[in-house]
Amino acid sequence: MVPQNPFFFKFMVFCLILSLLMTTSCAKDSDLFLEVIEEQTDSGEVEDGDEVSEDPTEPTDEENEPSNSGPLKAFPTAFGGGSNATGGRGKILYIVDTLDDSVAATLHPESSGNDAYYTGGLQDALTLHDVGYIVFNVSGNIDIGVGGTRNWPKGNGQGIYVRGKTVFGQSAPRGGITLTGGTFRIGGFNPDQGNIIIRYLRSRPILNRDGVLSTKDDRKTWAFHFTAVNDLMLDHVSGSFAPDKIAGSAVRQEHVTAPNCPCTNKGQTFQYGLFADGNTGLYTEVNPDRPNNPEKLIDNISYLNNVLISTSRAPNMAFDGFGEVVNNVLHDGQFKSSRVYHDIRLNHLGNYYQRTNGVYSWIGGLESNDVPQVFTRRNVYNGSIKINGYNSGIINLKGNDSEDNTILWIDNPDRDRIADPVHLAATQFPSTVPNPWTETTAQDAFNRLVLKGNVGAYKYLDDDGEVQEYRDSFDMKMLSILRDNRDYNPKVASNWVLPSIPSNTRPADYDTDNDGMSDTWEIQQFGNLDQSYRGDFDGDGYENIEEYMNQVDFH
Repeated sequence: MVPQNPFFFKFMVFCLILSLLMTTSCAKDSDLFLEVIEEQTDSGEVEDGDEVSEDPTEPTDEENEPSNSGPLKAFPTAFGGGSNATGGRGKILYIVDTLDDSVAATLHPESSGNDAYYTGGLQDALTLHDVGYIVFNVSGNIDIGVGGTRNWPKGNGQGIYVRGKTVFGQSAPRGGITLTGGTFRIGGFNPDQGNIIIRYLRSRPILNRDGVLSTKDDRKTWAFHFTAVNDLMLDHVSGSFAPDKIAGSAVRQEHVTAPNCPCTNKGQTFQYGLFADGNTGLYTEVNPDRPNNPEKLIDNISYLNNVLISTSRAPNMAFDGFGEVVNNVLHDGQFKSSRVYHDIRLNHLGNYYQRTNGVYSWIGGLESNDVPQVFTRRNVYNGSIKINGYNSGIINLKGNDSEDNTILWIDNPDRDRIADPVHLAATQFPSTVPNPWTETTAQDAFNRLVLKGNVGAYKYLDDDGEVQEYRDSFDMKMLSILRDNRDYNPKVASNWVLPSIPSNTRPADYDTDNDGMSDTWEIQQFGNLDQSYRGDFDGDGYENIEEYMNQVDFH
């Protein structure tokens, strides 16, 4: 018998109505979701140069995720040797408002509550010692001249002296900044040189030391070169068309004994770079038998999450300190992968070698009493190594922890046998770098860098201060070759052509208080335009302009 309780019937009616409402709401939400997906799928054509990233299934790498609540670093996604660089923190802002690098700086003093700032060309931005932050209100190509920065008026033969600077390439409008015409070289004989952060910048020299288009090794022209620089962070850059090497660092025997020296290379990170088509890829090395043993001046060098295409030396590592080569991708290798000597302790972990072409890595002592050592594990490699009578047979490494990776390394200098066991460490070397990168699998590195495209100079902040993506045609071509596992023929002069990129200028209302931050973003974050670029609104140690620029770490 059904109870004749009026409250019971009211309760049942209420449940029925609630059920109908929830069903209708879920149906509407489902329809709305499908409409959004259809709208995104049927959206207009992608404009040339604007990047659309693929998004394969990839495990969440929580230990490497950026966090504003974590330790204060160069920026939230900085790892390895140079990750504690403070760059220009606390110093004056310089707004590069011209593509002519020689335009002299103009100082705009503090007024009406706004901090002082400079405007002008790139040369003074990099060489004025009170400048800390460098932003760009223009996009396009900057010709740094024959021989590059070392031939600038303030050049010193080694490059330019730089201390305490952050170069925000992501600050440029759509198109970004490409340096060309010569080597972007920072170096000299000053022990306090360094503390430098460079992000989202391209360098494609094309011309050799004499200003001639030639793919022959001129032993001088690099895309990025650093000599005796401590605390360096090079992040999300693109480099190519370098007659000598694409990127790296070194010291010379003079850095041991010159006045004011020794001058060291300690604490450097090269991460998320896209490097292709140069005589040599990456390089931190001191040649053997140099007087004064300058190899002892180098320590804590990190090459993390880089992509190298159709180049050799990926990288060479030859010095006496600690080094790490972790989660890089090498495609279409040329000649050799790495050359390792002196007394280095090297971790070689989770790298992905594709279309290997028989590339090999050397390790061995080239000087008496030198015992370089490498711990190599969890790399992906499919191919063979054949040289000087040494034939490895087919190598098929899948990146598993149980696999023997020592077969990738051969004897240096004879190159006719597997490396001597004395050079092949049985256990991983303890990391001595700050904020160490947590190694992922080699396959995850390939997905992250190649399929998702998180590599090279490809992000910028638009006029509203929102993160957008743009990749020039050469970088897009290189990633396409990688994704399709195709060959590329490097060092062909007719291919060394500077990609066409947009040349834009920020509108007048982008940053009316000239503090390097979009007015729109400032009002959203602070409610007004009263905050200094050197302030710290949220008290986390990153200055306001860093918070603005660090948006690229979270989007």
